Amino acid sequence: GVALESKSLLSLIRIWGTDPSLTQPLLGEDVKTTKSFNATLGSLLSLSRPDVPYLTLGFIGGCGSALGNSLIPYYSGKIVDAAAIEHDHDMFFSNIKLLAVSAVFCAATT
Repeated sequence: GVALESKSLLSLIRIWGTDPSLTQPLLGEDVKTTKSFNATLGSLLSLSRPDVPYLTLGFIGGCGSALGNSLIPYYSGKIVDAAAIEHDHDMFFSNIKLLAVSAVFCAATT
């Protein structure tokens, strides 16, 4: 338990104290970098070029899901209006159908 955890903590402290790459410089010391990276947005986007079809499909699916999730409360409100305020039987069932289509669309794109 505790003895094992304290031993592993002490070994980590020893590693941090001896490995210069794990220590931070003191105030006033210059930090010398051995490598300089010139990563541009174009070079970062080129790394994702093989995944463009998957990213596009995911983006379109996310937009479809957001649209479906925003239509569900809209059609729920129209159903309440048709049932309680206007007492329109045809409008009620047409909004039920549109709500079901919106829910299926949302589920398919999620």
